[in-house]
Formats: sequence, structure tokens, C-alpha cells
Amino acid sequence: MATTEGLDPRPMYYLHRHGWCMEPQQLQKRGILDSLHTLGLSAVFVDRHSQQDPLPWKLLWEDADWRVYGPTKD
Repeated sequence: MATTEGLDPRPMYYLHRHGWCMEPQQLQKRGILDSLHTLGLSAVFVDRHSQQDPLPWKLLWEDADWRVYGPTKD
């Protein structure tokens, strides 16, 4: 999994997962998402308070605080 909190590892810690901490603008690039998917990325957790733009992956789930995207195209 990946989060859009930059180098802040706290969301990853609280989700009890391993993965990548990315800057929001990095995850806007489909090529970066696809290459991380080949390395095992299965979901991207986006903090809605810091990122409003949608990602180029399919939206799987959202609430007031988080959006979760998966590798399946829309």
C-alpha cells in the first residue's frame, strides 16, 4: 500500500501495513502507480484533508477522511 503523506510514516504505522510513503504529486502519474503495482502495491490511501485531486486508479472506498484507490482502471 501507499499513502500520500510524504515522508510521514504515521499513517502507515496506524494502518499496520508496509509500503510506500509518497508525495501527492508523485501519485498523479499513472506510470509511477503502475511500476509500484509490479512491486506489490495493491492500494493507495489518500488523506482527503491534504489531497483533493483524484488518482488515475479506480476509487474503491471513501469516507470523510480517506479515499482508497486500487489498480483496476475505471
